[in-house]
Parts: sequence; structure tokens; C-alpha cells
Amino acid sequence: MAYKRAGLTPADIDVREIYDRYTYTVLVTQDYGFCGKGEGGELAARGALVPGGALPTNTGGGQLSSFYLWE
Repeated sequence: MAYKRAGLTPADIDVREIYDRYTYTVLVTQDYGFCGKGEGGELAARGALVPGGALPTNTGGGQLSSFYLWE
């Protein structure tokens, strides 16, 4: 519904800043339409989620990127 309201599709997204409260969160990108159900692990394994990959993810946010500071 969010894509439709914005007039976008997953193919229009260049960088994904998905909040990664837990490590598995990046793997559930299938729920955001970036890959098919059950394909999140393969997407990560082939390097699509790293800087320079097809779907760079969390380049400056969330715990995976070390910006979630604890006191």
C-alpha cells in the first residue's frame, strides 16, 4: 500500500535504510517486495545487500551499522 500511495515500486528504491533491530530483519526484505518469499538468505549470500551491491542496505542506521548507541 505504501508503494502504491507513493507511486513507486521496489525497483525505484536505490538505497534501503531498513531498521535492523535484530540481525534477521535484513533477511525479511522479501516482505518489502525486494525478493520472493524465502529468497532473503540467497539475496544476502550473493552480496546484493552490501555497499556496491544491487540493493545496498543499512549504510548508516540500525544496529548492524553500529549507530544504535548504548549508554
